[in-house]
Amino acid sequence: MNEWDDVWSKVEKPTFIGRSSMKRVFNILEGILSTISVQTALDVGCGGGFALEFLNKRIPHVVGIDFSRVAVKRCKNKGFSVIQMDAREMSFKNKEADLIFSWGLLEHFSDFTPFVEEMGRVSRRYVVLVQPNVHSFYGKMLFFFTNILGRGVSEYPYHIEDFVEAFEEQQFKLIYRKGTTLKEFEVLVFENSEKP
Repeated sequence: MNEWDDVWSKVEKPTFIGRSSMKRVFNILEGILSTISVQTALDVGCGGGFALEFLNKRIPHVVGIDFSRVAVKRCKNKGFSVIQMDAREMSFKNKEADLIFSWGLLEHFSDFTPFVEEMGRVSRRYVVLVQPNVHSFYGKMLFFFTNILGRGVSEYPYHIEDFVEAFEEQQFKLIYRKGTTLKEFEVLVFENSEKP
């Protein structure tokens, strides 16, 4: 069992704090999805399927991928279309999805560049990231509790600008950025700046 299987075998549903944060993020995402037109989306690192449920109600064709077989099984049991695969080497064609979505994946890796490159390769139009802001007051508290107390998979204390720079190197321009009320998460929307 890999560490991600271990995490998802323990996490049945979000905590009260997690549900509160999700609600704030989903409100932001609702506004974003009302302004862009997409038919296909890929949820990279779909985990327990919390965002998949939200996306499936708003986008006609959504597929999730996750490295964890436990997460994939759980999402399939909820009726979602999910594939087990490593997001650093996705088996999708170039520009196959209108939108790539990822919530809280990149901060778990010392080198997140391969993930960014693959997301940029597979996205036709947009990449939407939800990233923890570990440098906000509330983000620092969450970072402390998840890493110091061993509640979950460790995270690296990246700045949001690190993700912005990485996607801009892949020709994806930041077109929208909004933090949740408590600034524990930031939602970033990138658009492919290359001509299709």
